[in-house]
Amino acid sequence: MSSEKSEETTEKKSWQIRKKHIIIAIIALIVFYIGYKFYPVKGTDVIRKISKNKKKVCGSAKGENQMYWKKWLNDPNKVEIGDVFRPCPSSNQEVICDREILGKIALVVDQETERLNVTYRAKTELEYDITKAGIHLKVTIDGLSAVDKQLEMCKMSNLTHISCPVRKGLLKLHDSFALPKLLMKGSYSAEARLTNQHGDDIACLNVQFDI
Repeated sequence: MSSEKSEETTEKKSWQIRKKHIIIAIIALIVFYIGYKFYPVKGTDVIRKISKNKKKVCGSAKGENQMYWKKWLNDPNKVEIGDVFRPCPSSNQEVICDREILGKIALVVDQETERLNVTYRAKTELEYDITKAGIHLKVTIDGLSAVDKQLEMCKMSNLTHISCPVRKGLLKLHDSFALPKLLMKGSYSAEARLTNQHGDDIACLNVQFDI
């Protein structure tokens, strides 16, 4: 009887040890995955990688706008990652190459901190006042949806620096914001559609880059 109890106790201790090892192994795998997928980004390395693998941008900016964007992007610490344009595609699958470029979106390195910043500039001529504007924003990482939200631009003045109503005439937009120090490795893409109070398209943007 005592022999059976001894064997049972030994088996229980053995299982507890194995269970402990399994838990440690799982934790190690999680830590390894996090360390592999999330890491401190060195801005210059990302800029160099994107510049090297950059695909030809679909779209054209004619006349003085072409020189304007070319001059703005002429910086070794800056790389283009997207456009602000019109007309907007009628579906997510449609690609319009014959489009008017209203603005450019770029990644730029902060020389002091080595952090990446997203910066954009856009300008367009509004034919009418905008009293209400909606933004449908979609963000994916490695093809998986991270953000899919409908936003109201007029309620985001702290982020967009735009107060409604926006009067007709020349509208210029420019801003930048810092990305997190830790970024997930992968392919990033974003789409946004800006509409007015009547539901008509004002502009669209498309962003794509890999880390």
